[in-house]
Amino acid sequence: GCGRAVRGGGGGGGGGAANALFAEINQGANITSHLKHVKKGEGLKDRPVPVAKAAAKPAAAAAKPPKFALEDKRWCVEYQKGAKDLCVSEPLVKHT
Repeated sequence: GCGRAVRGGGGGGGGGAANALFAEINQGANITSHLKHVKKGEGLKDRPVPVAKAAAKPAAAAAKPPKFALEDKRWCVEYQKGAKDLCVSEPLVKHT
């Protein structure tokens, strides 16, 4: 039920598998002893050859003129680069 502390390998069934996994990991240098040695050039024919792509620089976005205006019921504030003293002098509740 709830509130019961579970200790060790997860409370049953999976504890042996987890312990076996950690024992295998803790072998250190011997962990790779069962792996097949691959000589240089072997096994590469199945992998796609990476093609170096030219570093394409993104086209510089055209500098758009700054916009600070009330359009219908919405304030439109766009492309304000470095402008920190913007202020809506008479905001109304119906403006968004």
